Amino acid sequence: MSINVLIVDDSQSTRSIIKKILRMAKVDIDNVYEAENGEHGLDVLSKERIKIDLMLLDINMPVMNGIEMVEKMKKSQAVSKTPIIFISSDGSDQRLNRINELGDYPLITKPFHPYDVIEVIHQVTNNKIFSKYQEFFLDSLKIVLETSFFAMAEPASLSDIQDKLDSLEDSTFFSVFLPFSGDIMGSMEYYIPHALHRELTGNALGSIENDLSEQIILDNLKEFANIVCGHFISNHFAKRKWEMSLPVIQKERFDRNKILDSREKWKIVRINGNFFFTRMKLHKV
Repeated sequence: MSINVLIVDDSQSTRSIIKKILRMAKVDIDNVYEAENGEHGLDVLSKERIKIDLMLLDINMPVMNGIEMVEKMKKSQAVSKTPIIFISSDGSDQRLNRINELGDYPLITKPFHPYDVIEVIHQVTNNKIFSKYQEFFLDSLKIVLETSFFAMAEPASLSDIQDKLDSLEDSTFFSVFLPFSGDIMGSMEYYIPHALHRELTGNALGSIENDLSEQIILDNLKEFANIVCGHFISNHFAKRKWEMSLPVIQKERFDRNKILDSREKWKIVRINGNFFFTRMKLHKV
C-alpha cells in the first residue's frame, strides 16, 4: 500500500536529503509534500485534503516550530494519530522530555546517517509488523532460555527496575551485538549481567559456577546469541536466505544511560530476580 509523506523543515537542502533517503528506504510512496515551517505544514494538511501517513518534522523553525505544530494537530481528530518522526539538531534532555510529553515519537538528531533514518522509517511505517516480530523474538528467547539454560524468563518493565538501578551501578555487564544479513537484515543485542550469565552457563553445562573460566563463559554467551538468532529466523523466515556474523561482545560497567535513553527501546526480561535487557532490529524484511 502506498503512503503519503509530509516533510516539514525550514531547510530546502534537508528536505531534499530526506526525499532521497525515502527513495533509498524503498517505501512505496504515493506523494511527498513539503512545508517550510509548522504553519505551512498545517496549511498543507488542511488545503490538500489528503491523508498523511507519515510526517518527518523539524523542531526549530521560524513562524511555528515542530512541537507547536504537533500541539495544534492533536486538537484535530483527523490528523492527531499521524505517525511522526522528529528530526532536529537539538537532542537535549529537555527537548526529549518535551517530545515524550506529546507522545511516543522518535527523535533523530542531526547530523544523521541515512540508514538511521531508514531504520526508524521502517519501524514507523511497519509498526504492526515490527511489533509482531518483536514478540516472536522474545518467544524465541524464552524458549532457548528454558530448554538450553533451564531458566524461566518473564517480561518486565522499566518501572520494575527503577529502584534497582543504583544497586546495578557497580555491576559488570556483557554487551552483545549480533548482526544478520541476506534476504532479511537486522541485528540482536543483549545487555546481560556477568553474574547472571555465569549462572546460566553453569545451568547449561551442569557445572559449579566457581569452576567456570571466563573463556567458557564467553564461549557460552556466543552460543546463546547464535541459538536465539537461529531459532527466531528459522521459525519465521524459513524460506529466506540469511547468515549471521560473529557476535561482538564487550565487558563493561553497567551504564544506566544506555537503558534509560528513550530512543533505545530495550525489552526487559527477568530471570530469578535478575534483569537483563535485549532488543531486536529489522532493517529489511
